[in-house]
Amino acid sequence: FGELFRFFAEDRDRARIVLREALDRPEEVRLLLKSSVRPWLGAIAQYIQAGQERAQHFADVDAEAYVIHILQLVLTAVASYPVMGAALLQDARKRYDRELARIAKASLFRPLPDGKPAKNNDKANDEKPQRKGKR
Repeated sequence: FGELFRFFAEDRDRARIVLREALDRPEEVRLLLKSSVRPWLGAIAQYIQAGQERAQHFADVDAEAYVIHILQLVLTAVASYPVMGAALLQDARKRYDRELARIAKASLFRPLPDGKPAKNNDKANDEKPQRKGKR
């Protein structure tokens, strides 16, 4: 999650372009997803399946569908933050990003045996991405 988030958060226009292309040129984006994105999707899905075998990830997670949903969540959250983040008052960006990470992790990682959530080893929210220009 962290690297995906950082990639798009570093330059919000990346997320905007992907979303705009998906809306304006759906057939071309479908082809791109089936060719170029498919290997990446498969690699991440294998990681999730390995975690399921070790009981680290929920058994009922559809690994490929999960990756696509997280990709969509990151794209729309990053692209729309300037508008949607306005609804949050104090520490808006930090809260917005932290909750995005929590949602991604809580839907995949099983709680530890003591009932606590799995430790957040991903530093997605510890460092603010460097933003290029004012957006």
